[in-house]
Amino acid sequence: KDYLPKDKNLGNNLGNSVVIEGIISEEPTQKENQTFLVVNLKSILISSSSSLVSGKAIVSTDPNKDLKYGDLIRIEGKLKLPENFPLRVRNIQYSFYTPELLMKCSNQNT
Repeated sequence: KDYLPKDKNLGNNLGNSVVIEGIISEEPTQKENQTFLVVNLKSILISSSSSLVSGKAIVSTDPNKDLKYGDLIRIEGKLKLPENFPLRVRNIQYSFYTPELLMKCSNQNT
């Protein structure tokens, strides 16, 4: 059975470079020379208009970024489906590999 994204705004932009905002929903995981973030996606910016979205993404980034649980981030990168089946089991529907971090706001959970 094919894996289909649930959010239309995200699904319609698979394979495209997009700007997304979301909140880091788990403690970052360090592996080798990358940091992996689980991000609850909140909005997508398309042609200077923002739309609310819903979904979860795995984001791999530079380990030198000061990112932590609860941070609101804005990233730009290619939106993909995760290739790793266990991520789908964890309800992670999207992936960004080495996106550009455009913005980080302070912790949103405090």
